[in-house]
Amino acid sequence: MSVAVPGRGQQFSTLEIVRNRLWSFSKGFADSLRGAIELFFLDYRRAQQREQKLQQRDIDKELLLNRNSPVREIQNIAKRRALERREKERLRETSGNKQKKD
Repeated sequence: MSVAVPGRGQQFSTLEIVRNRLWSFSKGFADSLRGAIELFFLDYRRAQQREQKLQQRDIDKELLLNRNSPVREIQNIAKRRALERREKERLRETSGNKQKKD
């Protein structure tokens, strides 16, 4: 069975018409799936960013609350001692090099 398309002068069989409609439906369905997947990933990323911001806000809040905590003082003391030790080592090296030159 053939169907004539007015104005074109071409004849299409019923099988071609059905095949073309299935092809068009498949393309449209694939496009809508692609759009849905993109929306899902955008929402997922937005939720992750929101969660990360909340975690960072909690960390910042903890840092502000514990600014003068003893743990922080111990860390500062350790840093200060390490800096002092490095400075002493540097001074020993420079004074050792000067004595060798004399």
